Amino acid sequence: MITNGMQCRHCGDLHKIPMPNRCHSFGTLAHEFAERHKGCKKTWTPPTPDMSLPMSDRIEFWLQHGERGSSAETIYNQMVPGYKIFGSSERSHPYDADDFRRCYLLLKMVPEWKKYFTDVMAKVSDTWEKLTTHWEQLTTMLEFSLANDGDCRKINELIKKCIAQKQP
Repeated sequence: MITNGMQCRHCGDLHKIPMPNRCHSFGTLAHEFAERHKGCKKTWTPPTPDMSLPMSDRIEFWLQHGERGSSAETIYNQMVPGYKIFGSSERSHPYDADDFRRCYLLLKMVPEWKKYFTDVMAKVSDTWEKLTTHWEQLTTMLEFSLANDGDCRKINELIKKCIAQKQP
């Protein structure tokens, strides 16, 4: 999913989705898109931002081209006061390694946020507070996974542990 549509992360094909759209219709479109692209070979590289650009330009790049999920959009909504992504959650957190990866990519694109990320996000919910205490460990695990075997089971286990952990 990207802004206003779906894009295959293998071939780069973009399919715009008319908005507003009924859930059933959207589900049908998404299923058809997935079927059409299930055999795609990796021939496309996603665009990358120029990291020398000002932070506002990199944020705009993420809004237009970044991989977005509800937890990454929650980070954006918390870090950019007064500018909310319409229809996104205010408290959604990563549920698995792929959710975490999208958050990781956003913070990599806007490293200036790392200075106050923990303080801001820990106030969003108890789960976010637990996740932020393990954020560096999760980041290290993800970077290792991406550079090596792609096995994300340990990341998923740690995220599930954070979500299930009871507050004292």
